[in-house]
Amino acid sequence: MADIHSGVSELVKAARKHYKFATVDIAKEDISHNLLLVYAVECGLKAQYLRKHSKISTAAFIDLPSFKVDNKKYGHEHDIMKWVKELSLPAHVKGSFRDSGNYPLESLHQRLRYGIVLRGRDMDSQKEQIAFLKRIMEALIENL
Repeated sequence: MADIHSGVSELVKAARKHYKFATVDIAKEDISHNLLLVYAVECGLKAQYLRKHSKISTAAFIDLPSFKVDNKKYGHEHDIMKWVKELSLPAHVKGSFRDSGNYPLESLHQRLRYGIVLRGRDMDSQKEQIAFLKRIMEALIENL
């Protein structure tokens, strides 16, 4: 499969559009809304990261030092916690969020995409993850 790269402006547009639809009817928030939120955050973080390093496309990820460590051509992929760390987001964004438990934030997009329903503490943990993503996006949207 060919590598697909996007530019900063494409990432920004995607982040805004995904976020718009993720929040279109918050009273009826469901897995589809939350999946779009994951992708909005991911696009926003990548756009911010590229801007921080004065790069114009995700093709540049392979040339940035932090990505050579993991030997990944696509950056940190869906690991939002690594993106957050790379960007050193303000403390109020992170709040008291700690990614732990049976279902880490990195796998949230898969759980939502496949409709996996969690119960009990795991569901509470997922709700904390969604709240965390909303804080990230609120911080990012100001700078996109």
